[in-house]
Amino acid sequence: MKPYKFTASIQTKIGDPYMKKNAKNNLSLIKLTNSQGLILSVLFLGFISLVILISSSQSPKLYTELIINTHNNVDLSDISIFYTDVDYNNIQSYNLTPTGLALKKVHYIPYSEGFIDKKVFQTYKNLFKANNMPLTSTFQTYYETNDFVFFAFPGDISAMSVLEKSTGKLHPLKLSSSVYRAPMYVSHMVTVEDTLIILAGEARSYHALIYLVDLTTLEVSHSKRLQTHTSALDTPHYTLTDDGIATWITDDGLQVYEPLTNTESMYTMSFTPTGVTSDQNTIFAYSLANNQLNGILLNTDTFLEVNPVTHSLPLPTSTVQLVDIALKNNTLAVALYDPTSSRFQQYIVLYDLLTHTMTYCLGIEDTSSLILADLHFS
Repeated sequence: MKPYKFTASIQTKIGDPYMKKNAKNNLSLIKLTNSQGLILSVLFLGFISLVILISSSQSPKLYTELIINTHNNVDLSDISIFYTDVDYNNIQSYNLTPTGLALKKVHYIPYSEGFIDKKVFQTYKNLFKANNMPLTSTFQTYYETNDFVFFAFPGDISAMSVLEKSTGKLHPLKLSSSVYRAPMYVSHMVTVEDTLIILAGEARSYHALIYLVDLTTLEVSHSKRLQTHTSALDTPHYTLTDDGIATWITDDGLQVYEPLTNTESMYTMSFTPTGVTSDQNTIFAYSLANNQLNGILLNTDTFLEVNPVTHSLPLPTSTVQLVDIALKNNTLAVALYDPTSSRFQQYIVLYDLLTHTMTYCLGIEDTSSLILADLHFS
């Protein structure tokens, strides 16, 4: 704002009463004008702050380009993609569409294994509060059945909490003295008939922990501590199928454990897997190497008897890195990141595992500060 210049306009003798009066009026006008300027400055600064606030809360600026789509007759809306800032204060979720991404008008909060609808979390939080128990988003994962919701908190198996849906009551698991206890990280839970199977990794160890819970009594009926390969450290390195078979990667294949029969076995592969995922009774073991995605699709009914062929799936560029991967039926969804590209920094790719072809590829030019964090089937 330019400084006000008023002294030059008062060109008279200092003692002139008339000019003194006019000078006084001029000064009053100048004071009023200065006050108005101050108000305008404050309003302007407030407007700028509001613009910054709105901009920071808006969805990321994602510019997409559809590269391939032969998935036209398939519903893609059950594929969710999550972006977040490093502090998880701004979480945005999108559904995949035949032409790109559609922003979901849902507020999410993070927990260790993913993101949960804020309204759902608040419902659980209120039920915990009614039981005089706190609930924060520090839980590792949760799993919902027709009758219960199981929450895994940091600690050993005794840290599990069970919410009974019909009564709203919280229950602990019933543990005998023979149940193995150690700090663990729970990543997978599944029910097979009246049994809940819990798959976890023991803290500071190369051991996996598997627990069977009788859903009629909430009693832990079986626990198993299993030595795994040193490469099976993170969640993408092991999985639990819907029929209760646990699988871990090794240096030359897969380690398999069937908890319902307490049976261990090994499966040798033609390549060294770097990850494994599953859907229903299907397992997909994979490795991203040599500019291609190598993979084997296995059915748990026959995979110990049949030696399927390794297939190589094409990648959109030769420099991509794997962010996340998910399987549903025979469709593989993959989120990729390209740190070297000046055009598309990310890709969402779908593969048909029966024909071993890329059926969908969406290039994403990301100009926001948010991070591609998660991809999964709803």
